[in-house]
Amino acid sequence: MLRQIKVVYLSFISLLIGMKVTIRNFFAPSVTLDYPSKKQPMTNNYRGMVDLKPEACVICYQCIKICPVAALYLSHKQVPAGDKKKNEITKFTFNAELCCFCGLCDEICPTDAIFMNKMYEVSAYSHDQIVNIDLMDAHKYTHVSANYDFAAEVKRNNDNTVGKVIKAAPAPVAAGASPAAPAVGTSAATSPTSAPAQEAKDAPAAPNPTTPEQKQP
Repeated sequence: MLRQIKVVYLSFISLLIGMKVTIRNFFAPSVTLDYPSKKQPMTNNYRGMVDLKPEACVICYQCIKICPVAALYLSHKQVPAGDKKKNEITKFTFNAELCCFCGLCDEICPTDAIFMNKMYEVSAYSHDQIVNIDLMDAHKYTHVSANYDFAAEVKRNNDNTVGKVIKAAPAPVAAGASPAAPAVGTSAATSPTSAPAQEAKDAPAAPNPTTPEQKQP
């Protein structure tokens, strides 16, 4: 009899403890999202699909060279631009099937033209829709994700790169032209670690073989 009363008592206590946990979490803020009507924003380090700002591309081919799986293809042509010619992209495609999402193309781009967006919902009805994605098209991913917005992805990328030092693109050099010479009266800076030890003040200074001798008046 006492044993049965003890079992009933312990069962009632266990029920109260469980109801306490249930009531406490029932009124607590929700920790889940009503997916897909609400979506979890991705962090700045998340690497989604490859995206491109065509107007910022300088056609340096650095992304093509560094891609370990050859997921990017780029071609260009020269078009007249006044008295000179300029390079113009003819084709820039991305193969999502080969991409390993390493982000090397994003890191090496000197003008931040190519970047990894925040897409994580990617599905296609055919194989061809993911192997030859035209990066020049602003609607490139609308067929694999209805929520893709190119302008929003560009703005998000620009906001994430605020304060980031963007490497200057190398200036094109005309054919047959030589690199610009330093200005007269200036010399190249030397590193403190590579400069030779300073000679004693009473020792005569040795002539510099790299600079022309100054003519005496």
